[in-house]
Amino acid sequence: MGERVFGLDFLEGRWRILVEAALEQLIRDGTPYTLELEIRTAKGVRKWVRSVAVPVYAEGVLVKVRGATQDISAKKQAEDALRASEARYARVMEGADQGFWELNVQTQQFDFNPRFATMLGYAPNLGEVSPNAWHHYVHPDDLAKALLSIEAHLAGKLPLHEAELRIRDASGEWKWILTRGRIVQWDTEGKPLIMSGTHTDISGAKPPKPPCGLRPPCSKTRRKAWWSPTQPAPS
Repeated sequence: MGERVFGLDFLEGRWRILVEAALEQLIRDGTPYTLELEIRTAKGVRKWVRSVAVPVYAEGVLVKVRGATQDISAKKQAEDALRASEARYARVMEGADQGFWELNVQTQQFDFNPRFATMLGYAPNLGEVSPNAWHHYVHPDDLAKALLSIEAHLAGKLPLHEAELRIRDASGEWKWILTRGRIVQWDTEGKPLIMSGTHTDISGAKPPKPPCGLRPPCSKTRRKAWWSPTQPAPS
């Protein structure tokens, strides 16, 4: 527990209004509250606290309010530092003209930044791009290579996932993309959980060469788009 706060004198502006409203509701209908508030201590130091209050009844009558206050300034500072770090990273990614992606290898949830889609001519809110939909975008000759690279990285055989892929853009043309990524988070059992990485447009470094002279993909065979990390990668 941090510094105890008694009364409302330590609260200013909207924080005081918020607590007064919560306290009035607690007295009126018994609704307890948990609030995160910014206060100013008697020494003039600003701190973040978590304030909890519950009603105490005797024979159906409210007789008192029991509460506690915890100093959460360190938690708030860490959250602010994380947000600032993420904002800086987003600016760097935007300036680097790269797409950023994040894959939960256990749930198959795939998230990406707007540039990931716009570098291919798609709207930033591109629809389904989970692993099960990759075969709609990635050339079949390159998809198998990418899946094998991911599997090898998840198995600890490669320090990172890296592959050059042909991905169909919004106009139907093939665009060469360099994808790189690595595991950044493991679950409580030590299994890979989150991979994150980047997409870089390298079309300018590649000579124009239509795959099999066809568009869409020349192969009519659809490979399995995803696998369980516990199963062998597609061959």
